[in-house]
Order: sequence, then structure tokens, then C-alpha cells
Amino acid sequence: MSEEELKENCWPTPKSTFDNCPFLWKNFSEKGFKTLFAEDSFHISTFNYLKSGFKRSPTDYYFNIFSKESENSIGNTKLLNANLCIGSQLVFKSILEYILKFSTVLRNYLYFGLVWTVSLTHDFLNLPQVGDNIFQTFLKNLNKNGNLNKTILILTSDHGLRWGEFRKTYQGHLEERLPFLLFIIPETFKVKHSLAYKNLVYNQHRLTTPYDLHETLLDLSNTTRIRNQVLKQRTLEESKPQRGISLFKNIPDTRTCDLAGIPAHYCTCHNKMVPTSLKSPIVVELARVLVIYINKILMITDGLSKCHPLKVHQVLSAYYEQPVSLKKKGNWTQRDYTISVMTVPGRAIFESTMRYNIVFDCKDIIGDVSRLNLYGNDSSCVTDARLKLYCYCIR
Repeated sequence: MSEEELKENCWPTPKSTFDNCPFLWKNFSEKGFKTLFAEDSFHISTFNYLKSGFKRSPTDYYFNIFSKESENSIGNTKLLNANLCIGSQLVFKSILEYILKFSTVLRNYLYFGLVWTVSLTHDFLNLPQVGDNIFQTFLKNLNKNGNLNKTILILTSDHGLRWGEFRKTYQGHLEERLPFLLFIIPETFKVKHSLAYKNLVYNQHRLTTPYDLHETLLDLSNTTRIRNQVLKQRTLEESKPQRGISLFKNIPDTRTCDLAGIPAHYCTCHNKMVPTSLKSPIVVELARVLVIYINKILMITDGLSKCHPLKVHQVLSAYYEQPVSLKKKGNWTQRDYTISVMTVPGRAIFESTMRYNIVFDCKDIIGDVSRLNLYGNDSSCVTDARLKLYCYCIR
């Protein structure tokens, strides 16, 4: 489910709780699995940062209650957004110890756990190395205790670093859009579900998304769906491409960002990327359109009563991309430009992908507008998560 679909289905306002949302752990619970949800930084957690969280514990084991209380009472070493420690121990180590105990106690039962750690990774490019040895020990203990004999372990992220000097590089641009995904599969699964495993290995060279991971987890909640013959039959019965395709099925090599549900702003499939003069008329015009768009967001949400209207101060970078999905008979009628601009007041840096139709001279913003530097206290006058990205408070 995309964020917009989430709002339509079960989260109508920022003050709404998430109790009625059809999260995957409910599917697993219905199949008799014990469920766990754990995050190591409560105050910037998925469902609580500028949101209302849950009224009831969403899973059988819910680490976030401990996370909240420990952060409030003994949390320390907060370099930016997250506490690195509770008491004298890294938060990262504490949550891994909890997961090890959970998986050890329940290793002879069905269980599903979703664990999200950001304390070492959210704010700084090089800080994750602090957890390398801790995580290696955790994996070794999982294996030594036999916890991985009948359990699939999936390691993933949601995006790369979203601000700072590294993010301004081309590598940083790619890493924001290409999150990590790794599967550790038991040998018994490889034998029993040989076709599913074969497809999983094949798909590592295909365009995949979180929607696909969602479908994959649905399959794991009911493994009769990935028996060899059932999997073959499911493949034959499909009549059209799906937005989400289980990684246990064969993902076509002709898949595009559009078919996969990837917004153009986050698509990295391009024939070429061409740097463009920052003073070219089209770049200057696109920068103007971008800032008008941001000011409209502030206006529609009544943000302009608290926030300054923004102006273009400087275009920092611009290049055009030629997405494979837009090519028609060898001629390009549309181009996607990715530009970054600095605005005033506040010197915020924004990046956006904008589609320019050369024939009709139309300019559209595609997907989200990224902010490449921290807003800090500049937006302290608003609580809406989206507005915080754009607002420079009137003092």
C-alpha cells in the first residue's frame, strides 16, 4: 500500500491511529503465527513520529513500549535525532538481544517479526560501522542456536541517506532510491520449494520494489501458495502485469518503473543522464515552477499563516534523463529533469523530478519533492510531517 492508499483506507488524518490498517502481521496472526513488531527509536518511529501510533498493541510482542519508556528515562548520547544508548548500552544491541531471545523461545513455533532499527543509520553516513561486530555476533548466535534452521531472515532498508553532503553526490542520489534487500534461506526451504527459490535467485537481477516484498511475505504466511505445482499454475493464470509480484515468481526483464509502481522521482532506469546548464531557460523556468508548487502546498494547508513564502535563491544542479518508458519510435517527446534549488528565506535545498513535454510545453512535477538538508528548528511552528520539509517559520 502506498502512503496515499494508506490515507484512503485506514489513516484519514494525521491524528488517526493505525489500529484498523491491514498490516501483514494480521495475515500471519490469522494463520497461527506469533507476531512481533519492534523499533529501536520510538520518538522517530514509523507510526509515532508526528503521528498517533496505536491505541492497542498491534502484535503479540511489542517492543516499542519498552523503547518509549527507556528513551524517556535513561536514553542518552543523542547526536541528532536518535538516542544511541539506553543506560550504558547501545540501543542497537538491546533490540538485537531482544530479537535473539524471542526467536530462541519460539523457534519450535510459527512466528513473524518485523524489526526496524535506525539509531545507528538514520543520521550519519559512517556511524553504522559501530554496529558491525554487534550484528555479526547476533547472526552467529542465531545460527549457533539453530534459530535459522526453519526461519527465513530478510534484511532490508527503506532508503539511503536523505540529506547531507553525500546525498548531493550522484552515488547518494542512487542510494536514496535503491534500498538494500537480502534473504537468508534455510536449506530445507530450498529443497521443498525449489521453484520458488530458483525464481528468488533469478529475481536478484530484476527491477523489484517493496510491493514485491509485501507479496513475498504474503506467500510466506501461507506456503501452500509456493509449492512447485501451485506456483506454476499461478503464473499461467495471470493475465496482466501486477504492481506487486512475489519474488518467488518470475519477474519479467521488461518491467518498467511505471509497471512496478515506482514514481518517476525515484526511478533509476534511464538510457542516459545529461548535465544541463543552470542558466538555460528551461532550467530557470522549472526552478520557478518548483517553488510555486511548494508555496501552493503551504497555501493549501494554511501553512502561509505560519511560514514564509519561498523564493528561488540559486539553482544548484540540473540534468535531464531519458526514461526507457517514455521512448516512442526513436523520438523523445518528453524529458524528465531532476533539479535541485536553494530557496530563501532559510536556504533550504530541494530536489524534484519534473517532466517536460516538448511538444505541448507542459511542465509537471513527478512524485515527491525531496529536501536535501536538515530543517532543524526552522519549521518548529508546524507539526505536519509534510509541512516541516517546506516551512520556514515566521519569527
